[in-house]
Amino acid sequence: MAVLQETVARRRRDRTAPHVKKMVEVHSCTRSNKGGNKRATQGWIANVVTDKLTSDGEVSPYKLRNWIMKTYNVDVPYLKVFRGIEQAYTDMYGKWEDSFMKMDEFKELLRRNDGSIVEIDFDIVGGRNFSKAACSRGFVAGCRPYIGLDACHLKGKFNGVLAVATTIDGNNSIFPIAYCVLESENTQS
Repeated sequence: MAVLQETVARRRRDRTAPHVKKMVEVHSCTRSNKGGNKRATQGWIANVVTDKLTSDGEVSPYKLRNWIMKTYNVDVPYLKVFRGIEQAYTDMYGKWEDSFMKMDEFKELLRRNDGSIVEIDFDIVGGRNFSKAACSRGFVAGCRPYIGLDACHLKGKFNGVLAVATTIDGNNSIFPIAYCVLESENTQS
C-alpha cells in the first residue's frame, strides 16, 4: 500500500543541517510485526528446524529463533519457536503417550538379555521395575555389600517417582543396580 507524505524542513540554529519535520514521498512500508508472522506457523517452524535439531542435537529455542531470523528474515515469537520444536520432536519420534504403549516390547527386549528382571505392574502399584543383567552381575562381581535407595519426583508432562537402588563400586563411584518408576511414594510401593 503506497502512502503519500508531505515534507517540511526548517533550518537549525547551528546551521549545520536542515531539520526535516515532514516529508512528501511515496513509500511502501510493511505493517508492524508485533503479533508475529502469521504465515510462519508452528508447523512451518517444525519443518524448518527438523534438520537443525537432528544435526546439532538439542538446541535452545532462543538460538533457533535467532537462526530463523538470520536465515529466513522472519521474526517469530519465542513461544511459537518453542511449540514448533515440540512439534518437530513429535514428528520425528512420535508422541510420548504412544511410547508407553510399547512397554511390552521393551519388557521383551530386556527379557532376552539373560539375567535381566523386568516387572511391569499397572494394576496394583502402577510401577515399572527394571534390573539389567549387567548391573546385577557387576554388583555381585565387584561392589561393596552396601545398597542405597534414593527417589526423586518427576515433574512435567508425566508425574511420578523415580526410585533407584545404587551401591559403591571399587572406584568409589555410584553403581546402579535397579530402577523403578512409581506413581507415588507410599507404603504400597
